[in-house]
Order: sequence, then structure tokens, then C-alpha cells
Amino acid sequence: MAIQSKRNTKISRQELETNEVLEATDHMMIWLRLHAQKITVVVSVVLIVYIGVVLWNQKKEGTLRKASDEFFVISSAYDKALGEHPWGSPERRDAMKKVIDGAEKIRKDYAATPLARNAMFLEANAYYFSGDDIGSVTNTQEAIKLFTEYADKAQQEGDEFEQAGALLALGHAQENLSVLTRPTNQQGSQQALVAAVDYYDRVTKLPGAGFLKYAAMNAKARILVEVGKRDEAIALYREVVKENRNEIPVPDEDASERDRQVYAVRQAVDKFTTAGDAITELTRLGIPLNEIVSKEEAKALTGQ
Repeated sequence: MAIQSKRNTKISRQELETNEVLEATDHMMIWLRLHAQKITVVVSVVLIVYIGVVLWNQKKEGTLRKASDEFFVISSAYDKALGEHPWGSPERRDAMKKVIDGAEKIRKDYAATPLARNAMFLEANAYYFSGDDIGSVTNTQEAIKLFTEYADKAQQEGDEFEQAGALLALGHAQENLSVLTRPTNQQGSQQALVAAVDYYDRVTKLPGAGFLKYAAMNAKARILVEVGKRDEAIALYREVVKENRNEIPVPDEDASERDRQVYAVRQAVDKFTTAGDAITELTRLGIPLNEIVSKEEAKALTGQ
């Protein structure tokens, strides 16, 4: 995937460097605001699966009770850090440091348990969400290292959904790395963006990826827009809508209140699905809603 930056005006070297720093900063903050929650969702999905396994194992292995208690403590601390402290703030970094230390302890003390794997994933996210300043990539690189180890373990054990979650997280981390290195290392930034696309492609090729396949397709489409490949992005978004959304009939004028409520719930849920994300992005790219969904549904969605 060739990625090239385009500029329409000539400016001085000093202006170029200054603008690139500002552009990268703005890009990172906008990207993080838009997409940080998606990584959190991936984390939650993967962790919930394995927390269930752990809780079931507690009945058989009393030794895991203490480990589970410790894990829930750092999980709660992680959620609190995300919700109460802004990206890159000293408060968030301090809070995430406690999560990282707790996760490392669980990995060491309970190495042979599923909780150790959960702790690795949580630690990786704690590093990622600790944030890096422009020109600094320490936390992001630590996150990439742990996500990679987690993905490798999942592949070895044949858990494709878990592997897909880690690969998707790796794609996000590489995107972030691309933003962070852009002002000082254009080549490295381009390589990171290419790596992100590669991770997203790997997710889509895993039969057991489930809905994460479509999250990866949306992420790749977002990059295609960024590098000027609008038509390819639109095609990919359309594919997500086609494959990952089962349209329900728009209620008739004389439909029951229950049918209207069901449709209203579906509309609300769609906003938080990968298909809903794709529809939103297609409309941002100027595609009329009635060319994305049926004309009847487009009218219902726009209140016409």
C-alpha cells in the first residue's frame, strides 16, 4: 500500500515543520476522541469472555479467588482512569501506572491461569491509554509489544476471536504510532500506517473474528480516506453495511406501538454497531442516505 502526503502550496521549511507538528497534534487528538472508545469495546469483549471462564474455574480452583479479586481491582482502576482523566494527563499516567504494576504482579503470581492472559491484555491497554507526547512513543511501543505477545499466544491456542481482538488493537496502536512519529520521522510514520492496514487485513482473514472483522474493515477504510483513496474506502464501507446489517422493515403508518418501539431500538443500536459506523462515515463522505439503505428506511431515519 503506497502512502503519499500531498500539499498544494509551497511554504518555508520552518513553516512546514511547525505546521506538521500542529497538524499531527490535531490529528492525534481528533483520532483519539473518535476511536479510543472502539479499542475499549474490543478490550471489554475479549476480557468478558475470559472473565466468565475464570469465574467458572473459581468453583474448581480456590487459588484463583484471590487472583480474580486482584484483577477486578485493577480493571476498576483502569475504567476509572479512562473516565476521569484526559488523554496524556499526569493523573491518567499515574493511574495507569498502578494498573500496569498490578497487571504485572498478576502475570507473575498466576502465570498458568487465564487471568494472567487477561492481565497482559489489560496491561497493554493501560500502556496505550497512558498516552504519549508527540515525538515520544514509549508507551505505545510497550503496548504494541504486549498486544503482539497476546496475539501470538491466541494463535498458538487456536482462539481466532481472541487473536482478532489483539490484531485489531495492534492496528489502532500502529495508527497512533504513525501520528506520533509523523513530525520527526516521515518514513517511520508511513511504515506504521502500512503496518496498521496489514493488521486490519489479518483480522478480516480470520474465520472466527466475528463482528471484529467489520470493525477492522471500518478501520482500514478510515485510513484509505486519510491517504486519498476515497473510492476504495467507500467500497469497503458499503461492504460492511451489506454484510453486517440485516435491515428490518420500516413500520407502516398503522403499525402497532410495539413495532414502532422495536424499530426505534434498532435505530439506536445501529449507532453503536460496525454497520452504523460505516453508514455514518459514508454520509460524511457525501453519499446520500437513500443510496446506502433502502429509500423507505432512509425516509424513516431522516424523519421525512
